[in-house]
Amino acid sequence: MVLVSRHATSHANAQQLVAQGKASGCNVHIRDCDLADENSLIECLANCSRTMPPVRGVINAAMVLDVSLLTHPFSCASIELANTVRNTGHCARAHDIRAMASRRAAQD
Repeated sequence: MVLVSRHATSHANAQQLVAQGKASGCNVHIRDCDLADENSLIECLANCSRTMPPVRGVINAAMVLDVSLLTHPFSCASIELANTVRNTGHCARAHDIRAMASRRAAQD
């Protein structure tokens, strides 16, 4: 399992998640990746494809909790939904990990 976030490796609970996964028989890898930046996602997946089995699924659980959502629900929800849709599009385009890794390797 690969858990990604903009600052995942420096998160206070990162090592605890790895340890909990290991205790449950799961290999948890923590990686920094900004899903809003398609190149960041491509690079992260290319790096993972060099050392890990192929990706079998993606769960985009990204969300920003904004207090103003309670006072301006439609404007904030629209912005957050647009960001989630864009980031999900990045994940969808990145579904073929091997092809992405090959493209990235050719660029380097």
